[in-house]
This record gives sequence, C-alpha cells and structure tokens, in this order.
Amino acid sequence: MADNVSLIGSYPLLTHREIITVFRLRSAAGIGSAFIHWLDGAARFVTAAHVLNGVKVGDNALIQRDGGWQSITITDIAFSEKLDICAFSTEDFSISNNLPPYEAPASPLGAQLLFLGFPHDLVNNYPGRGYPTPLARGAIFSGVIESKDGPIAILDGFNNPGYSGSPVYARSKSESTALFGVVSSYRPERRTHGQIYRQFPGCDEEVIPDIYTKPNSGMIQVITLQAVNTVANSISRSIPVKDQNPK
Repeated sequence: MADNVSLIGSYPLLTHREIITVFRLRSAAGIGSAFIHWLDGAARFVTAAHVLNGVKVGDNALIQRDGGWQSITITDIAFSEKLDICAFSTEDFSISNNLPPYEAPASPLGAQLLFLGFPHDLVNNYPGRGYPTPLARGAIFSGVIESKDGPIAILDGFNNPGYSGSPVYARSKSESTALFGVVSSYRPERRTHGQIYRQFPGCDEEVIPDIYTKPNSGMIQVITLQAVNTVANSISRSIPVKDQNPK
C-alpha cells in the first residue's frame, strides 16, 4: 500500500501530447469528444459508441477546426458488441510517427484521474495546431462494477454533455501519464431521487406521478482500457502516419 501513496495523492501530468490529440467530434447521432489512440504501432480515433451510432464505412463525420468543421470520410470503424466504445479511422487526417505507447496505468482505489473533452460546446484557449483544445476535469477512481454488458469503471466526479468519448488519464507505476479508459456517460440518480413535486399554499407538496428527471449522480461511467484496446485492434486500417504533427 505504501508504494501507491504517491499515485493516490496526485493527478497525472498532462503534456502537449494529451492536449492536442483530443478533438471535438460531430455526427448525425450527436456531439462528443474523440482522441488519437496509439496501439501496436498504429493510430486510430477512439470515442464513445453513442457519438457515432449508425455511422458506417463511407459515411462522413465532422471534426471541429479553429475556423469551422472539417468533414472526414470514415474508412474503417468498429463498435463493441455491448459496451459504449468505438474506434474508427480516416484518410482525411494525418499524424506524426513519434508518439510512443503509454505505460500501463496504476490505479489503486482513490487514485486521482483526469479526463479531457468539450463540455457544453466550450473549448480551451490553450494553443493547438489548427484545432480547438479540450478542457480538463478531475475525478477519483471509485472501483469497477460488473454491468450486464461488461465491466464499467466508476469515477467520483461530474461529467457534462460533451465529455462522451473523452480519454481518461492516470499515472503509471513510474508516475508517468497513462491512458486509463474512455468516458461513456454519467450515471443518473435512481428514479425515486428524480421525482417532480407540486407545491401548494402552506408549503404542502405532492409527487406528480409518471414524471421524473435524471439528475447527475456524480458517478462517471468509464469504459476500461482492455475494452478500448479490443475494439481498436478490431479495425485493420489506421490513420495515415507522416513525419509531422497533426495538421
């Protein structure tokens, strides 16, 4: 346990790499975040499956540039059979070949994590390379639950619309930055905590039947790294690599 104290008490250090490889992604299904994931010497985009729901090879999606939206054609795409994770590639985008693989994350319970994305249509003023840069947010690793669809990591923190598909970063055993997983959604409160009340004179109140909200419970649902790697490895075409940074 003593070996993990420093990992629990400090956030991972974000570098220029993490910040400029996260993008705002849009399709007919919605808007979220996507990032470049290097695995086994190849690069793919990764996002939450619901951001690209219904998209197939040959369809177009949009990545936000500083001056508007860039249309990209999907050349390969794969969805997890059950989990909210998707990987895709396009030839309308190129990256450099100097991004080394991450070390494995070391994530004891209570570890501090960071995720990067574009909540509420907001972008950062951190300088990018022609693309808006994301906002960072912190959370605490609560544990992993077994859902009907597979393992889901739970973080203690707040996830807003726009963070779907965001990469989550932890620290490795050597305390370098490591990819932990991908944001899927926030977990809503139970229906009994989302009831709507009608107030009467005298401060009496009653529950309005058949109507409820889904407030944010403060629990973030994250797809774990193993599932991310599985879906990324299932596509054969990767993002073209050139001797330059993302252009």
